[in-house]
Parts: sequence; C-alpha cells; structure tokens
Amino acid sequence: MNHEFFKDKRSILLLWKSSLLLLLVGLIACKNDNDVGGGEFDPSKEVVITDFSPKSGSARSKLFIYGDNFGTDTAKMSVYIGGYKAPIIGTDGECIYCMVPARSEEGTIEVKLNDGTTEKSAKAQDRFVYISRVVVSTLCGYTTSEGKYEIKDGTFEECGFGAPYWLSLDPKNHNHLYLLEERLSLRLIDLEKRIVKTVATVGEANWIQPRTLAWSVTGDTLFVANDQDGETSVGVTILTRDTDFKVPQTLVFHRNINHASVNPIDGNLYFSTWWAGELFRYDWSLKQGVHAGNNTLLEYHVMFHPSGNYAYVFSPWNPAIQRTSYNWAERTLDPPTTFVGGGGNGYVDGVGTTAKVNTPYQGVFVKNERYIAEGKEDVYDFYLADAGNHCIRIISPEGKVTTYAGRGSKGLDDDAWGFVDGEIREEARFNQPWGIEYDEGRKAFYIADKNNHRIRMITLD
Repeated sequence: MNHEFFKDKRSILLLWKSSLLLLLVGLIACKNDNDVGGGEFDPSKEVVITDFSPKSGSARSKLFIYGDNFGTDTAKMSVYIGGYKAPIIGTDGECIYCMVPARSEEGTIEVKLNDGTTEKSAKAQDRFVYISRVVVSTLCGYTTSEGKYEIKDGTFEECGFGAPYWLSLDPKNHNHLYLLEERLSLRLIDLEKRIVKTVATVGEANWIQPRTLAWSVTGDTLFVANDQDGETSVGVTILTRDTDFKVPQTLVFHRNINHASVNPIDGNLYFSTWWAGELFRYDWSLKQGVHAGNNTLLEYHVMFHPSGNYAYVFSPWNPAIQRTSYNWAERTLDPPTTFVGGGGNGYVDGVGTTAKVNTPYQGVFVKNERYIAEGKEDVYDFYLADAGNHCIRIISPEGKVTTYAGRGSKGLDDDAWGFVDGEIREEARFNQPWGIEYDEGRKAFYIADKNNHRIRMITLD
C-alpha cells in the first residue's frame, strides 16, 4: 500500500509539472510579437473580443481568447463558455488562457470585467464548437495531498471512504445508490441531495464481512451476503423498503456466504459459499437453502443476464469468466464453462480464452443500442470491474473483451494505475476499481474505486 501511495504521489507531481508547463506555454502564446502586455483594465473603455483559438474542443480543453482591455488581474475577470463559468489559468491583458467547462454545448463566449464599481462585458461574434466526449470524473470521496483519507458521512464535498467495493442502485429510486464498505458498513449515496450517510454498520447487522448486494424482483427487498465463519453465522440478511432499509433481518444462517443474486425473471434467490463452491437456492416454503449447483472456484459471484437465461460466474481469485445456463425446470445452474480469460492473470484484450483479466469483482449488463439496430438476439454487453488491471472491461455476447476505461495518461509514467480524471482511455486512471453499477436513465456508470477511496463516474461530459 505504501509502495502504491508513493507511486501515486509521483503521478500527481508529474501531472502538476505538466499543467505548469501548459500554463507557461499558454501565457507565451498569449503574447503578441512585440511581447507587449495589455495593461490594466480601464473601466472607461469597452472590453473587446477579437478572436479565440481553437475554434472547437471538449471539456478541459485549453482555450485562448484574444482582445483588448482585459487587464491582468484575474480576480476582476470572469469567462463564460456556453453559459458555464470557465476556469481562468492566466492573462497578459490581451489574451486570456482558460479551460473549457463541461456541458458548454451552446458555445457562446463572454468575458466580464468588474473592478467593484463598474462592470464591462464582451461577447465573441463566433461560437465555440463544443465536442462532447465520455469522461471519468469524481463523484465523491477524497484523499489529502499526503494520501490520507477519512471515513465519514456528509455532503459530496465533505464525505470520505475507506474501501468502497460493491455498488447497487435502488431499482425504484435511481437517486439512491447503495454501497458496501469493506468490513465497515452499508452506506447510501443520495445522488439528488448529494449526501452520503450510513444505513447500517457491521455491528448493528451482526455482519463481519458484507460481500454483495442484490434486489428482489419487486425492488422492495435488499439482500446482503455476509462472509463469516461458524455454522450459525449470519449468511444472508434482508432489508426492506417499509423500514427504509434500516432494520436488518437474518434470512439465512450459514457460514462464509460470499454472494447473493436473484434471477430477474422468476425471482429465485441464490447464494454461494466461498470455501466449498456450493450454490444454493433459497426455498421460501422450507425457509432454507437447497442445493442448486457447484463450482470449483473459491469466492465466486453469479451475475444473471437480464433474460435470466444464463449467468456469468467469476472469482477475484481466478482470472476467468465462466458462463452457465439456467435450468428453468430445475431452477438450478448448469455446470459452467470458461467463456473468456483463463491461463493466469494478465491484461490482454481479445476473444475468448485469448483475453486475460486480473481480479474481476463486480459486473453489470448494459443494453447496446447498436445490437438492437442490428437485430441481434442478445443485446447486452457486460461491463466488468477488472480490479487487478485497474480498468473497466467490456465483454460482448460473443466473448470479445475490450478495455472501456482506465490505464490512461501514459505520458506521466509507465504505471497502469493512479488517480486521474478525464477522457476514458487517453487520460483516466483507477486504482483497484472493485465495484460498478449503471444508471440507464442518466447513461452513467458509477465506479467504487477502492484504493483511491472515491466513487467515480463515467458519463458523457
């Protein structure tokens, strides 16, 4: 952990140096041929915009605005692009160096100067062409410059995380995102109110290690799998909507339950043990688990396809994604076969067993509109948090594995991991992303970036 921390600090330092270099280049670019600055802002004169460059770009692109009577005091200056305030990097009085803010589709460019008594403004005649791109950003959580973090509830600006690793969106309220913190608690991330609060601690729920979350088909019951030694240990806990998910009730007493999942069509609840590879279906009439399959993997997860016809099975301790068919008549899972990966940990994009993964932990099925247009039978890709490779992978229905996000900013160093927001492949970096969830309404991914102690987002900027 200390080794990773020092390497992360090096990445941040290199990023800071790169930003400083860009600033110097920008200020040089703002100078005219005679290297004469524009002087101070004169409130008796008009502010003028003569040009800007480049004419198009995306969020966080650098932009130079040329004109007259800007002054050199950035405290008196505001720049708006598409109606959104742009961060100002520097100015020499005749050129402003700023960064394009997100969501600036309207493209208007306006400069405002205010010396406390007089305000002057100018708008560019032409519009900036905003190019949207898919980016990784930080939703909430932080570390200090020394790499320290604090686990606490509060607003998105205040809250902190220790080891976030499993995410699940409330199917009836997509403003509520539930999170498991390793050996700590179940927490609620309220996307509307922008606050994080603890729902239940491990002590309150008699958990030792809550592993995964799953919802009933009605969306009114949340199942929590708990990994704990002892035959009378709490194995599966339920929390219900009528108690605002605040009153844990034990459904299954069983040792070392590491995963719970629900077939989205028939609603059957399944749970697995890490130590024996057993899979059980919960029989509500018998009020106990009945055998529903077996696996040689330790601590494996079962992720059902939205059709309920099959599931992906994988373990963080095995570099392979297995596929198993669902037996509707017996309500069991057939013996699985390797679908992608295998043959040792690694990072390789490819098809089937030519691809390699490393510590796969959580995944989510996402509808692909192109597959619908092509008339494919299976229209869902599977997005996987590939924790050991510090990235998000896509597995197509045919078994093609590609990297979706992470492992960027190669100009900083040769590491695949770190903390960098930005374009999903060229810039963004994660550090052990364990959890992933998708909100179809917002077209947004949420990532539990465990070793960065943050919740990240992947969205169109």
